[in-house]
Amino acid sequence: MSGAPAATAAVSVELVGWPTRFVGGDGTRRRLFEEPLGPGATVRGVLKGLSARFPQLDEALWHGESLGEHIEVLVNDAVLGIDHTLDSPVTPKDRILLLAQFMGGAEPRPSGPGHPRIEPASRPPLQAEPRPSGPGHPRRTEPRPSRAGHLRPEAGT
Repeated sequence: MSGAPAATAAVSVELVGWPTRFVGGDGTRRRLFEEPLGPGATVRGVLKGLSARFPQLDEALWHGESLGEHIEVLVNDAVLGIDHTLDSPVTPKDRILLLAQFMGGAEPRPSGPGHPRIEPASRPPLQAEPRPSGPGHPRRTEPRPSRAGHLRPEAGT
């Protein structure tokens, strides 16, 4: 036997964008971690191990035993729930990616002393155009298809 330590199996965990701020990054670049894999390692176990070392990541990533809503988790480029769940086993060939969920809108602005609230420009309220009615513009009486392509039930049926 040699005196060299045995290689420990690990899985790559990459954080992209603003979640890197929770692990010492600046929020604009990528951070890559090689997380050790023990026997029976799962996605949850790997993420719990990483977030245990970074309290801010732990707070942002977890709501109890469930994932929070602001960071998306992908395993091998597929969102959780497609090919993997939190309790799926992981191997050194797998790759876990944490990135910000994009929901549109803007980040909340700082508030409090020194951060005055900026009111949006006032605009007159939008007003709906009246629909044509009367002769030559009959009211629709046949059922309309729903978004799923199914007919909506008639009112009162």
